[in-house]
Amino acid sequence: MEQHDDESKQINSLKQLQKMLGGIIKRHEKDERLALAALANPILALEKMGYRLSPELREEIELRTRFGEEKSKQLLALRESVHKAAGKKFDLDSPAELRAVLAETLGAREVRVELPPLQFLKKTRKPDPLVEHADRHPMMKPLLEYRALESSQPRLASKEMFDKIHSGKKKLPIAITRVKFRLRNSG
Repeated sequence: MEQHDDESKQINSLKQLQKMLGGIIKRHEKDERLALAALANPILALEKMGYRLSPELREEIELRTRFGEEKSKQLLALRESVHKAAGKKFDLDSPAELRAVLAETLGAREVRVELPPLQFLKKTRKPDPLVEHADRHPMMKPLLEYRALESSQPRLASKEMFDKIHSGKKKLPIAITRVKFRLRNSG
């Protein structure tokens, strides 16, 4: 088994991860269950192997895994547009934080607007409950676009689901015979 010192196990950029990818894939090949679990959540697989990822890299890996490079950039641009229109940064994916910002910008009555999990919107094909407020504030148009794009792809597996896949208690919903890994850096 490879020896890594603490510094080599910290990964701070996509470029650094790309350089290490060959060794990481070889380690995955030795553990078929880990390789399968990595398909459900590559971030948790890296952490299971002892790697530490910077918060920025975690977000970049998740976005690129779910959306690819171009849609990831689009999602980040929409997020920035919402923050600019709202006059502050907040977690758009947090119903509590979003409700608080909506209360400030739209008025206290809208605090009661229920915000279902983003995955719920796609599965049920129900319209976003915020659509009725689309014209009430400049942040609403980019917010609605962000939520539509964000909910268009499934999220990575939770820690609980990852652990079930890794332990063999849960199978992936697709048959996988061969997987190729490729990370590209636009910079």
